[in-house]
Amino acid sequence: MLHGNTASSRMFEMLLTLYQDHFQVILMDFLGNGRSERIPAFPADLWIAQAGQVVALIEHLKLEKVNILGTSGGAWTAINAGLQRSDLVEKIIADSFDGRKLDDNFIIKLLAERKYAKK
Repeated sequence: MLHGNTASSRMFEMLLTLYQDHFQVILMDFLGNGRSERIPAFPADLWIAQAGQVVALIEHLKLEKVNILGTSGGAWTAINAGLQRSDLVEKIIADSFDGRKLDDNFIIKLLAERKYAKK
């Protein structure tokens, strides 16, 4: 399960009981989010870089044909992970995701949401 841009894996903790009896559920924090290590700045290609983190985790755990659920920015990341390594991904669930293009004020809104989330 992949969190959005201004969140962490904690957003999925309340959902674990719904899935953990049927699936091996992995909650991860992207670098710079939640309990992960801090980074000096987020990369310009954030969702592609995060997809690399997802693929690295899948490879490290030696998993095959995983289902990835991503919400908001995590949905963009899930899709990019599937594009990077379709051989490792079975299904992608993209939640809270427009899928066509980013809003014109996306960056301004994202920075404001991140500032609010840090409080």
